[in-house]
Amino acid sequence: MPFEASGNATLTLIREDGKTTAVTIPVGAAQPGLFSANSSGTGAAAAQRADLSALSDANPAARGEEVVLYATGLGKVASGVVTGQPASGAATTSNAVTVTIGGRAVTPDYAGLTPGFVGLYQVNFHIPADLGVTGDVPVTVTAAGVVSNMVTIAVQ
Repeated sequence: MPFEASGNATLTLIREDGKTTAVTIPVGAAQPGLFSANSSGTGAAAAQRADLSALSDANPAARGEEVVLYATGLGKVASGVVTGQPASGAATTSNAVTVTIGGRAVTPDYAGLTPGFVGLYQVNFHIPADLGVTGDVPVTVTAAGVVSNMVTIAVQ
């Protein structure tokens, strides 16, 4: 779905015999989803540490460290990116985005399209230095009031 879409959209299905059916579907401002390392949408996040190494149980993030989550469905962006074309630079989301890690809400340093990719968003945030939990910590992202699926990130 193009990120510019909003309101109601018409989806038209055309069968091989030419019969058509049109359905009107509501399009929300955002429908965030976080990518997971195993592509299931659950378990360990598809995430990187600030040094661009993959975040994992064997390579956990430290409290206070910046982490990059990868997402889809964060909605419109502030700059003029053309649907179907890669973002050439930073293109921040128009919707407010919040990360919740271990039950704590955090404002990300950046939430927007990943430069060089089509439709791939990234959310860069710092793990709170005083986060009270370690291990595989649950993480969600909220955009335009809609909460994503839950994934985990390894924190030491």
